[in-house]
Amino acid sequence: MKVDGPTGRLSHALLHNAYPTLRDYIDHMNSYSSMGAEVAADQGHRHFSFTNIVIRPLLTFIYNYIFRLGFLDGREGLLLHLYHSAYVSWKYAKAWELARRDVEDL
Repeated sequence: MKVDGPTGRLSHALLHNAYPTLRDYIDHMNSYSSMGAEVAADQGHRHFSFTNIVIRPLLTFIYNYIFRLGFLDGREGLLLHLYHSAYVSWKYAKAWELARRDVEDL
């Protein structure tokens, strides 16, 4: 990082509250899942897939919560990784919805 000016050390932890409420987080994930659905649909994920809508979110949760040590973050880590796995499911369900809508528009 290049800094023009003085630097120093923080005397306290830097807390980043990107989502101060659960509603803010869910709104954000809803928006991101819609954008991700467009990318997924463009990559060919346009049909209903039990694997993408159920299995992939489950594996995402297991990977992040267990193997990436999300459980060390306590209840907040559990909720974060549960919600993130829901995001993954929403993304592929929305890609399927986009494909269905495209067929109906024909």
